[in-house]
Amino acid sequence: NVDPDDESHPKVARVLEQARKVAGGPPPQALDALAEICREHAGAEPGLGDTCVHLDGYGTRSAFLLQLPETSDVPHSAGPGAGAARLAYADGPPCRNEFRDFSQLLFASSRMQGDGRENGERTVS
Repeated sequence: NVDPDDESHPKVARVLEQARKVAGGPPPQALDALAEICREHAGAEPGLGDTCVHLDGYGTRSAFLLQLPETSDVPHSAGPGAGAARLAYADGPPCRNEFRDFSQLLFASSRMQGDGRENGERTVS
């Protein structure tokens, strides 16, 4: 609920610091480590200070994580594997809902774009 680059805000500073540590680590563990940050209830200000917020009538409804390869040498259309793009989604608060792997959607999109149709359009019957 604040500028995501405003490191004067304690929550933003904490989450960015944690994310930078993840970014400096091994890529295969990045999505799992970011998921842990999303589940966190360790803010100095309970509720809004937490990464996963739970307040009466307000809070975290879902979480989305996208990991892209560092280089363009690894095509995302290659399918799941080392260095491939990954997509994970938690349908609900991530502290209560597991992240599910939706990476296949990234690869399906690539296949659609390569079939001669503009903008990945599909005909549904």
